Amino acid sequence: FAPHSVPFLVIGTMILWYGWYAFNSGSVGSMRTQEDFKRALLSATNTTISGAAGGLTAYVLGFLSSSRWDLPSICNGVLAGLVAICAGCDSVKLTSAFAIGG
Repeated sequence: FAPHSVPFLVIGTMILWYGWYAFNSGSVGSMRTQEDFKRALLSATNTTISGAAGGLTAYVLGFLSSSRWDLPSICNGVLAGLVAICAGCDSVKLTSAFAIGG
């Protein structure tokens, strides 16, 4: 599909990515102990890695298929990576987050 406004698409993706930090890190529930803080920190880190891996994978696959880069597909890849990491964001390792997002 052809987006109507690529700048709005990118802005919307960044807003969603920012909100995903509150969603995933807030899923810990409380910050009473050091362990809760570490789980929230791991959630935020895995959210970043997975979203970036999804965007990178979409970029590479899009470039290999059409020999040009496509910004809307990168944004869709970022969102796919963010969705993919939601279930295990506080319990997987960083390398696994990259594989899940990509």
